[in-house]
Amino acid sequence: FLTSASDPNTGTFGNVQTSGDVLRNETLRVTYLRKDVNTNLRVWAELDELDYEVEMNDREVQEVGASLSRQIRGGLSGNLDARFNRTEVTDFPRTDKTYQLSAGLAYSLSRRIGVNFRLEHNTRDSTDPANEYDELSVSAGVGVKFGN
Repeated sequence: FLTSASDPNTGTFGNVQTSGDVLRNETLRVTYLRKDVNTNLRVWAELDELDYEVEMNDREVQEVGASLSRQIRGGLSGNLDARFNRTEVTDFPRTDKTYQLSAGLAYSLSRRIGVNFRLEHNTRDSTDPANEYDELSVSAGVGVKFGN
């Protein structure tokens, strides 16, 4: 099985992958969600304890975050995301703190075609310097919807 840092929208894990059999996964998640005509707001906090078959992979994860999306005008929408994740590998003296900030714009050219742009900054501070990083990413895309 593959698991990693949590995504509050799906409740699944998706950042750094660790391979191993998960024997026990205990999760507590609290989410506040507000939807208006033009604005969606999601704020969450999560505690997660993962116990693996191989004990060196056991970890405790704490995460808080917020996501705001808004219909700006016509087919133009934007979103802002921020999250903080603290992961402690319990059987190995390592603690990682990850900070993520992102912003994006999307524009619908028609019912079936849209374009998007996203800017994201990620930083990880760790008690193990080999696990630290600082990255900036920019992405742009075109989406086509098929079907009804």
